Parts: sequence; C-alpha cells; structure tokens
Amino acid sequence: MIRDHTKVNQELKQLAASNGVRLPHRPNAHQRMLVRRLARLSGRRFDCAYMAVQVRAHLQAITIFRREVRHGHNPAVRANAARTLPVLKMHLRMARHTLHRLDCC
Repeated sequence: MIRDHTKVNQELKQLAASNGVRLPHRPNAHQRMLVRRLARLSGRRFDCAYMAVQVRAHLQAITIFRREVRHGHNPAVRANAARTLPVLKMHLRMARHTLHRLDCC
C-alpha cells in the first residue's frame, strides 16, 4: 500500500506542477485531529480506529477519483484518475478485510 500511495502521490505532484496547481504542504485541520485522536490509542483500539479511518479515507478518495473520471476537464488528470481507481478499490477491499478480521464492530 505504501508503494502504491508513493507512486500515486508522485504522479499527482507532477500533474499539479504541470498545471500550475499548488498542493498543500501539511495536513488539514481534520487530518491533524485524526492524528491526535489516533495518537491517544494503543493496541487493538488503535488498530480498529486506524483501519476505520482507512476505510473512510479510501471511500472518499474513490468518490473524488470517480467524479474526476466522469466530469474532469483535463485529459491527463482524468487518465490518472482512471488508472488510480482500481488501486484505490483494491486498498479499500484490503482495509475492509483487515477491519473485519480485527472484529472491531
């Protein structure tokens, strides 16, 4: 998963740079809140909370990338989103499977 995310992030950075889009350099307020919340947990509680965050994050990413594939105006960005969607879906399946195996519900 790390390898996939690193590759996608590099591609997105290149796309942003070539289109004059400035990317954020630090997590937003919501992301910082999630990190603080997770940092207070340990063991199984951390594992379950972390995997729940991963499921939600991948669902959100899939929604954004699908929207880009369907309605995006930049062909290079649309192509990137189309290439990335299967990876995001695979990661979502992995996260759901892990959450289920942890028996967190």
